[in-house]
Amino acid sequence: MSLMIANRQLMSVTQELTRTWDRTRESWKDPVSERIESRFIKVLHDDVRTAMTALEQMHEVMEEAVKELSTHEPAPYGKHDSGDSTPPPAQRPENS
Repeated sequence: MSLMIANRQLMSVTQELTRTWDRTRESWKDPVSERIESRFIKVLHDDVRTAMTALEQMHEVMEEAVKELSTHEPAPYGKHDSGDSTPPPAQRPENS
């Protein structure tokens, strides 16, 4: 899943939660509902905004990384085969 898809889904479910909470608050106005809103709903909204900002920033970093990596030759991962079967000096066994 891309980061921007996750961001849109997070925004969508948060909007749905907000709509549902607003409808609930129309008929439920007491100290308990106020406490739920201040302790959970508002905190959740702040956390969601922070998460969405972080997802956007990660998306930008990933886009830049993909662009950067696409302009380079492939890295020599794994065994490097130069055709020479002699191990490098650090791996040669010492003769006594």
